[in-house]
Amino acid sequence: MSTDVFHTAQAQVLNWLSTTPPDPQDHQHEHQRIPFPATPLLIGISGPQGSGKTTLATRLAESLGTTGPQALTVVTLSIDDFYLTKAEQDELARVEAGNPLLEFRGNPGTHDVALAIRTLDKLAAAHQRALSNDDSKRDVGSRDGVVESVDSGSTSVLVPRYDKGLHNGRGDRAPRNEWTLAVAPFHIIILEGWCVGFRPVSTQRLQHLLSSPPSSDINLALHAAIQSCHTHSHPLAHLARLNSAIGPYLPLWHRLNGLIHLHTTDLQNVYSWRKQQEYSLRATRGRGLTDEQVDDFVDRFMPGYLIGLDSLLGAEEAGTAGPVLRLVIGPQRELLHADLKT
Repeated sequence: MSTDVFHTAQAQVLNWLSTTPPDPQDHQHEHQRIPFPATPLLIGISGPQGSGKTTLATRLAESLGTTGPQALTVVTLSIDDFYLTKAEQDELARVEAGNPLLEFRGNPGTHDVALAIRTLDKLAAAHQRALSNDDSKRDVGSRDGVVESVDSGSTSVLVPRYDKGLHNGRGDRAPRNEWTLAVAPFHIIILEGWCVGFRPVSTQRLQHLLSSPPSSDINLALHAAIQSCHTHSHPLAHLARLNSAIGPYLPLWHRLNGLIHLHTTDLQNVYSWRKQQEYSLRATRGRGLTDEQVDDFVDRFMPGYLIGLDSLLGAEEAGTAGPVLRLVIGPQRELLHADLKT
């Protein structure tokens, strides 16, 4: 991730925060710190695999949370941490037998969206309790590295974590004692993920996207998804099922106060970025996917990119996606240009 991408994103986050109404009960900030907002600023970061969204979220939290009077309290979440449990994913694969798009974790439909919404709502409620200065509500902490239970009246929230290394790489939700403890109040909550902001498309639009050759009005960034992967090898019924699986995510996206969209004009970059990650893994850990395995892995996500990016870009242009900072990046993740949609 380039320095330009980081500084542009950070400046916009601070601008969004500056326009968020402060909490009227927060009287302790005078000459001490930046006031807490009435409700935490919820920022989404969307971007394809390897684009730097996780790095951006981490750097924003670290930079904005530096010590001093201007330090902000930032919580980061990943959509990956809300994957279904292994047992739930196995059941989904059984129900959707024959549809490889839902056989393994990754695509929309393989997350526990209700858990994600409950977690965000709990963070917001804990924030309100913390600012109410109600001494009867006590924070919980950790003892000997083990997180204690959190009751409904606490100003702390357990944030789920997903362990991709469990079950020989099949993954599973981590035990509760490995979840992260977030202590309110918060200035900013960041939710990052490759499908953040995606919307379903109409049946007619889905068929239009799959037409060959691609229609001229389809964004150029989607041409690679259509031409270079196995999108056409999936029956329309499987793609329609994936499209419908995006619908339940909309209440989650509607909670966002702003979206940072890391966008590339060539989805072939996703294959290169993912391979770079595997080269690094082989160099540091002695194991990683081969180039052929990476191609097969990324191919499974291309139908999701095809549908989700078409809908997200369309919503951005139509002004129905809410405040969006679109950062267009090149093959080296360098910033090509920035476009703010309000």
